[in-house]
Amino acid sequence: MNRFDVAAAFYRYAMLYHGGQWSPEYRIFGRLDRMRYRPDATVTGHGAREFAREYPDGWELYKRLVRGESRVR
Repeated sequence: MNRFDVAAAFYRYAMLYHGGQWSPEYRIFGRLDRMRYRPDATVTGHGAREFAREYPDGWELYKRLVRGESRVR
């Protein structure tokens, strides 16, 4: 899995599931910003098919995050 897929998965998860500015999910944005990660429209849009096609490994990680199988710290 490359780092772009990982970053895309975490960004998409945080974007759709954060619980407000002080939530663990929201802190992901700060970490990705320090890495200078800038998401493209495939990540920020709500098209799951496009995201899965563009970032196949990221899609699998995103699904694990949603199911709670991977922890967000």
